[in-house]
Amino acid sequence: MKRVQVFLRAPLFTTRTTGHIPRKAIILDGEVQEQGNGGITIQIQTWRNEDGTELKGDSRQLFIPSSKIDHIWIQD
Repeated sequence: MKRVQVFLRAPLFTTRTTGHIPRKAIILDGEVQEQGNGGITIQIQTWRNEDGTELKGDSRQLFIPSSKIDHIWIQD
């Protein structure tokens, strides 16, 4: 699998309460699981804010629509 870092145009989501999803996460480090169908599915390992600071967040598989992605840095 390819390791990637995904930079999003805008926050992927926000939450009203604190929970397992970090707020304003815009940099996602992980591995591509599948691509096509208008986006990519990655297994997220690290969540980072716009400053590159690591945020608390569970590892999870997430589909990201192409319209949300600014660019992807392929690390492997």
